[in-house]
Amino acid sequence: RHRHDAIGVFMKTGSELSNVLAANKQYITASGNGNFTAANAAEEISYPADGSNVDFIAYYPYQASISNSTYPVNVSNQTQQNKIDLLYANNVTGANKNNPNAQLQFRHKLSKVDLKITAGTGVSSLTGLIVTYKGFNTTANLDLATGTLAAGSNPAAIQAKTTAGTGS
Repeated sequence: RHRHDAIGVFMKTGSELSNVLAANKQYITASGNGNFTAANAAEEISYPADGSNVDFIAYYPYQASISNSTYPVNVSNQTQQNKIDLLYANNVTGANKNNPNAQLQFRHKLSKVDLKITAGTGVSSLTGLIVTYKGFNTTANLDLATGTLAAGSNPAAIQAKTTAGTGS
């Protein structure tokens, strides 16, 4: 089964996203190997024909609707963690049609809490275990122009993804 992870890509000149030449284009990797291609012909980004330099900003996971260069973060549903593992890249600068290989280096913008719980004395089974994080912020906004994550809001109880394990 192939993965179809998708990233959003912006091609620009100048600082931040002040002069965008291609906005929020969807690129996918069919095999999950890190090589991305345009999701379809309408999403394809072409370098300027005059050979001028451009920069790239990208994020994961792709969202079709991006407004005011703001990526809306929502971590209230933890069941599919790959869909909330927010990544951001802004390292590719000075690319052009003669230097076209843009190697984006993504960085995590959120933290992951991973608890390993094992049955102890007097506990024979963890079947049915539910872990809830109380009072955690569930939403925030990522400014795609700068990579800055705004302070979180909407605190709530979040049910953690749990997986049955074995003690060791």
